[in-house]
Amino acid sequence: MAQRLNQATAPVRVAIPAGATLFTTGRLHFRDVEADRAFVHTLRTRLKPDIAVTEIQSHVNDPPFISEILPSLKTS
Repeated sequence: MAQRLNQATAPVRVAIPAGATLFTTGRLHFRDVEADRAFVHTLRTRLKPDIAVTEIQSHVNDPPFISEILPSLKTS
């Protein structure tokens, strides 16, 4: 993933849904906290320094996650 993101020619921002509500009961039946942590660490270390990575303490489909990323999706 980092390799592909590093090839982008436009500005890039990575938003990762993280925290206790990432996998809530009834949404998914598994969670591997260590694998999640390793993924985020590896992604951060392999991305170009100008690519921002934000971990948002919300599930990807919940309003807090959407509210956080929505401003960065708007164009002028």
